[in-house]
Amino acid sequence: MTKRYGGILGVLAGTAFFFACSGAEAEKTQPATGNISYADAFPGIKFTRPVLLLEVPGMPETFVVLEQPGTVQIVARNDTSWNKSRFADVEVTGGRSGGDERGLLGFAFHPEYRTNRKYYFFYVHNSANILAEGLADTTLLKDSGTPLRILLSIPDPYANHNGGTIGFGPKDGFLYVGTGDGGSAGDPKGNGQDKNALLGKMLRIDVDARENGKPYGIPKDNPFVDGGAPEVWAYGLRNPWKWDFDSVTGDLWVGDVGQNRLEEISIIEKGGNYGWKIWEGDQCYPRGGTDCALSGHKPPVFTYGRDAEGGISVTGGIFYRGDSSSPYHESYLFGDYGTNNVWSVKKNGQAKVLPKSPEISISSFGKDSRGRVYIMGVGDDVIYRMDGLDGASAAVGGRK
Repeated sequence: MTKRYGGILGVLAGTAFFFACSGAEAEKTQPATGNISYADAFPGIKFTRPVLLLEVPGMPETFVVLEQPGTVQIVARNDTSWNKSRFADVEVTGGRSGGDERGLLGFAFHPEYRTNRKYYFFYVHNSANILAEGLADTTLLKDSGTPLRILLSIPDPYANHNGGTIGFGPKDGFLYVGTGDGGSAGDPKGNGQDKNALLGKMLRIDVDARENGKPYGIPKDNPFVDGGAPEVWAYGLRNPWKWDFDSVTGDLWVGDVGQNRLEEISIIEKGGNYGWKIWEGDQCYPRGGTDCALSGHKPPVFTYGRDAEGGISVTGGIFYRGDSSSPYHESYLFGDYGTNNVWSVKKNGQAKVLPKSPEISISSFGKDSRGRVYIMGVGDDVIYRMDGLDGASAAVGGRK
């Protein structure tokens, strides 16, 4: 069965070591174009470790903001000011301080949210990654109090590399789930290349079906229904922390956190093998390895190294269309958690270095129905709006 819904937009690394960017990487980056700046998007509103912003379907300038310790906030415009209210809370493990990668990590609205009121959480509880379905009340701005329906509970052996971004495909209406490799370093469990494991993967499920005793269905064209875990859409990922669909083409752009040398941006394809732990970025892993032959390997679109010009842990971003005259039209915008560097990259691998964000430890990007872009981090209680991507500021006040 193929579904036709509108698309909805949809930690960090372990220990970091620093390496210089290669000459090839330097050659494919260019300086930013235009006058890009950062402004407080919601003056007077503060957040605790924000990790996601989404606009509520059909409600312009009304947003949900995920806070990693387990709270979902609603932020809505009231004339010239903003109000914050509680949408839901979920019991999570971790996510409250420092580099703790656990907690509440992902959220998505069902494509038919306006009528069925269903939404989805991805969070860590005890030693498992949980995907759960919730139900909003009739206002669509608060949870109904109905108990969560657990769809997936994936045992996770370590406290890092949880992935966690979820989102519905704009072309097929199925739910995609990004999972990390289980954590530690060097993928000691071998999950990345194990097609029977649900860790280190991009999963794809049908939340509107019930099949074979599971609380979800398997899309018939998933690539491993006859060999491997049927939920798997693509594999060989290390920690796909933040990703987004191009709503027009359906391309799925992912920021995958590296081990200790390279951070990467990839476009995820059906059945694709993204290399980990045989490849890190576009190089053999471990360093100096020579046996890197890998069937079906999909190289990244862009990589950067670990130094002041690169970073420490990639935070995937959003696919930006904007005005066709913008130099960032049809680009993926992303950043780095450790350095607050920000880039845009096109499908041909050509990238631009944008002005650094404020010192926020970048955790996520967001966008709204007007095409405005937002950036946030777990080191700051402010969510910022990126102005000037189309050459003109949309600022309405607030700090820069």
